Amino acid sequence: MFLIDAHNDTAYRMYFEKQPLDTNNLQIDLQKQKSFRTLLLFAIFMDPEKLQEFSTPLDYFSAIYENFSKELRKNSQILQFTRSSKDFLLSNTNQAMLTLEGGSLIDSLELVDYLLEKQFKVITLTWNDSNRLATSAASGDSGGLSSFGCEVLRKMNDSKMVADLSHASDKTFWDVLQKTTRPVLVSHSNSRALCNHPRNITDDMFRALMENKGVLGINFYPPFLGEEASLETIFSHMEHFLMLGGENHVGFGSDFDGVDCLPYGITDFSSYEAILSEMKRRGYSQSLMEKIFYKNMMRVLE
Repeated sequence: MFLIDAHNDTAYRMYFEKQPLDTNNLQIDLQKQKSFRTLLLFAIFMDPEKLQEFSTPLDYFSAIYENFSKELRKNSQILQFTRSSKDFLLSNTNQAMLTLEGGSLIDSLELVDYLLEKQFKVITLTWNDSNRLATSAASGDSGGLSSFGCEVLRKMNDSKMVADLSHASDKTFWDVLQKTTRPVLVSHSNSRALCNHPRNITDDMFRALMENKGVLGINFYPPFLGEEASLETIFSHMEHFLMLGGENHVGFGSDFDGVDCLPYGITDFSSYEAILSEMKRRGYSQSLMEKIFYKNMMRVLE
C-alpha cells in the first residue's frame, strides 16, 4: 500500500538528539516504513525555545535542514526529496517532502523564495505562537491573517505552495479560506465535535475545507483525540469526518516524533499496519482505503 503522512517532527528530533535516519529510537525511521511505499512530510519545526540557542532564526532553520539533507544523501537509494506528489506512484524510492512548521522564520517575501529554492512545498502558518503572518489556536490572539500574511499567501498560491492551517486560530482559518486560490491542508488536526480542543476543527470548518477541495490529516496525539485514546478513537475521528461527506478529504498526519505519548495500540510508524488491518476488518472498500492512505493527500500536494 502507498502511504502519505502529512506531518512529523522527525527532522527536528534527529538534529537535537543526534539520531540517524536509517535506524533510530524515534517513532520514524526507514526500517519502520518497510511495509509501505511512503511519502512523508518532514517538518522543520520553528521551536521558540530552541531558537534562543541560535544567533538568528535562519541559523536555526539551516542547522536542521542541512542535517536532514545530509541524512537523505546517505540514504538516497531508499528515500529522496520531492516537491510534488505527481511522481509518487511511479517512484522506485520512498519520498520526503519538506514543510516549515511555524511562519516565524518568514519576515520578508524573499524568505518564501528561499524556501522555494530549498524545495519546500508546505508552510504551516503558525505553531502555538502567533507570528507576523497570522494568529495561532493556542495563543488566544484574535487578529487572524495579517496583511503581510495575505502577501505571503498570494505568493504561495502563485508558487503552488500549500498553506497548512493546523495550529491556526479559527479567525486565521476563515481568513485563509476566504483568500486562498488553491486547496489548503490541515495536516495534523482532529474533530472538535469529538474532542473540544482549539487545535481541532469544527464541522463547519471541515465543510468549508471540503468546498476548498482541501484535506485533513488525522492526528494521533491523545490530547487531540480524547480521553483514553486508542486505535478505536482514531477511527472515531476519521469516521466522523467520513459521515460529513469527507471521503475525498481525509488522510493521515500522525504527528510522530512531535508527541510525548501515543494512543493505546499505536507505538510508532509501523503501527500503520494495524490501522490498515482494522480498515479491512471494518469492511472499508479498497477505493476508500486508497483515498485515505494516499490519494486524497496526493491531490493537494501535486
